[in-house]
Amino acid sequence: MASHNGELCAASSNQTKLAIGDFEEPAVMATRIQDLPIEARLKLVEDLWDSIAADQQKLPLTDAQKAELDDRLDEFEADGDLGDPAEVVLAQIRRNL
Repeated sequence: MASHNGELCAASSNQTKLAIGDFEEPAVMATRIQDLPIEARLKLVEDLWDSIAADQQKLPLTDAQKAELDDRLDEFEADGDLGDPAEVVLAQIRRNL
């Protein structure tokens, strides 16, 4: 996706690029995004998710999330159950597909 005169458009190479000027009112942006081909929208989602994942250290945990993690760690330390091996879990998932 490229910006041309402030308009969002899909680049022929399916690259997703936004300029700072492309950010506008969410409703307007959503409408313009909806006009993109689905392949360009999927690429936009991938790029957005990757950028969030790269900055995940900047996302602080809430007090509720910290409490949940502490509870889960306490439960694990109390029973020591490591759960099933990854191979077993993946096999179960594949059987259920």
